[in-house]
Amino acid sequence: MIARFWSAQAKPEHAPAYAEHLSTQVLPVLRHLPGYAGAMLLQRDLADEVEIVVITWWQSRDAIQAFAGDRQDRAVVASEAAVLLTRADEYVRHYDLILCDEVEGMRCAPSPTSFAPGALPGVPEVASIARPSSSTPGRFPPSNR
Repeated sequence: MIARFWSAQAKPEHAPAYAEHLSTQVLPVLRHLPGYAGAMLLQRDLADEVEIVVITWWQSRDAIQAFAGDRQDRAVVASEAAVLLTRADEYVRHYDLILCDEVEGMRCAPSPTSFAPGALPGVPEVASIARPSSSTPGRFPPSNR
């Protein structure tokens, strides 16, 4: 599984419109692409702006290429979204998923249509950290894999 990271900034009054654009215009299209596995939108308040981070999940580099073209490292930003932003990365960063720690309220399973709070959509069970058993502090339960 590959995470595709992209970031931008917007005025606080435009951040909700960007989230709406992503949710209603971009994600419905991505869900029909072979190899697309989900997305997350993160944001944090800065002094006068809001930082936006979009993470999309892909099953392979070929799937990313089908979406982004030969220049996989270039950001794909629609003009309708660009007008809402004060700054946007021209390039994206790709990361291979090595480990996903499953804890209560978060899961590591593909679910591109489920964006419930606490869910981690689009991340498969690549690896999970076992939690110590409550009956034997400091010991890990046997693996069922």
